[in-house]
Amino acid sequence: MNAAALPVPPDSQIDNCLIHNRIEIIALLREMVAKRSLLTIHFNEGAEFIVTTVLAVNPEFEEVVVDWGADRQADLHLLQAERLTAVTLVDHIKVQFSTGRPQETVFEGGPAFRMRLPSSVLRLQRRNFYRVKVPMGRPVICRVTHPAQPAKLLDLRVLDLSVGGLALLVNPAEFDREPGGHIEDCRISIPDHGHFHATLEVRNAELLAEGAKARLKRLGCQFVDLPPHVTGQIQRYILQVERSRLGKG
Repeated sequence: MNAAALPVPPDSQIDNCLIHNRIEIIALLREMVAKRSLLTIHFNEGAEFIVTTVLAVNPEFEEVVVDWGADRQADLHLLQAERLTAVTLVDHIKVQFSTGRPQETVFEGGPAFRMRLPSSVLRLQRRNFYRVKVPMGRPVICRVTHPAQPAKLLDLRVLDLSVGGLALLVNPAEFDREPGGHIEDCRISIPDHGHFHATLEVRNAELLAEGAKARLKRLGCQFVDLPPHVTGQIQRYILQVERSRLGKG
């Protein structure tokens, strides 16, 4: 899934995108069944994932039934996971929900998983993808290769982050790119959420400060061909930051 850079509404809050209504949740899950939407299930704190589909929704048993993935070893690991995060697209709208430990079951003669019906679902239309400011006390770092010294690495501070892209704070004397330029093989480290590699396309550049000793620039960047499991990794970080900001743990 190629996540494009998207406009962010001011003062976005994650609760505005959460669905709690049981009837709506069941209808949305059944739409996934009807459309055979590919579902990526992340577990073990994002270290592993499988790609599957929703086979059935059984509200009377408070369960969602999903198919096994292609990797049998990953399927067995998933059965031991205490927490699952599922992400999919329904009519170009990103849908995400979390649930507890799954159980093995059989569906129409084949192996499957049964998961508890989620109590809430996060639904984000493309125009509603939002970004969070990175807390200064727990920085997100983008490590890049020095343009003039390939053996040297530079750690750039990430100002804000979304599933579509990020903003970098740079000193143009050390590192700079113009809009339309690419930054290859960036290593982006997120506190408590590991790291991932990505290619960035610079979409805009803004001079923030200039003086005798300091000249700083903000580079607004878009991710290029970001894998779905990385999108989930970023979304989990955004959830954590927003809930912490709102005092919800």
